[in-house]
Amino acid sequence: MLSTASHSSQHHQQQLGSSSRKCGSAVAQLTSVMFSGSSAAKLDRFSRQSAEAMVYCLCCLIFVATAARHPEFLASQTRIRSLLLDESRNCGRDHNNNSNKDSENRDQTQAAGWSDAGFYFQAADDEDVRNKGKLLATCFHCGLRCQQLPDAAADALRLHLSSSPACQLARFLQAADSGAVPVEDATKLRRACAKLFKDFFVRSELLGHVTSYGFDRRQVAFAVCREFMRSRDGRVLSGSRPGDIIQLLHQSEATLDALLHSGAVIDIELALTEACQPRDEQQLETPMCSAAAALPARSQAPSPLQQQQQQ
Repeated sequence: MLSTASHSSQHHQQQLGSSSRKCGSAVAQLTSVMFSGSSAAKLDRFSRQSAEAMVYCLCCLIFVATAARHPEFLASQTRIRSLLLDESRNCGRDHNNNSNKDSENRDQTQAAGWSDAGFYFQAADDEDVRNKGKLLATCFHCGLRCQQLPDAAADALRLHLSSSPACQLARFLQAADSGAVPVEDATKLRRACAKLFKDFFVRSELLGHVTSYGFDRRQVAFAVCREFMRSRDGRVLSGSRPGDIIQLLHQSEATLDALLHSGAVIDIELALTEACQPRDEQQLETPMCSAAAALPARSQAPSPLQQQQQQ
């Protein structure tokens, strides 16, 4: 069921009103949910290189989270559990046996690496494959599916990039590895986030109206941002009324409940507020534009023939 606002809304307002809040708090919140400890720390360091890097990281994380094709696997721990479950079943291990501890540790490290490249294990559509107990590695953001993943996490990311070069998650991880902000991606993402923030969180009273009916503020923000980021023309909010947003919430109930149960309750409004606050650097002052021009193309997985690595 959709949760209600009550104390969470009050706590949220205290968060937004804190003048001592550091700009990187939203990056830390998002990365701690979406990535394992070492990768989250690396992304946090990347975001602190400059104001430009901070804004890029925030906007990219917002897009990756809300436009994901499989948001129920947004949380890193959820992906890792799926990877470890398949590994345990395929190897027939008894994880209560002390002799398997070293192997378990290797499995955990490898699963975390695969998860940080965006992958989890999903049941195959093909009945023959499924009957053999085989699962396909799937990217939670773009939906890329692979029959086999390389052992090394770095190789998994390279496979991800070569098989699905438009995946914004893979491009973001590549940028973090290089330490360079991709200007074109950063500009498109920043414009999209700025338009959404202006239209829904600054100029519109829709958020206040909808939450007055008892809906959780974070769930409303996530659902609206998801609809905006996944729309082709970016005009999902044009002419919307509270009833339209409430209908959207009910349509998104399964997704929102899955996020809640997986522990992936993230504060999109906080992230947008930090991403869109005024900056001193002139290069960050980008004029608003229509979302049609602002939004990057939604990540699309290639055909199975292009994406599969045969065993």
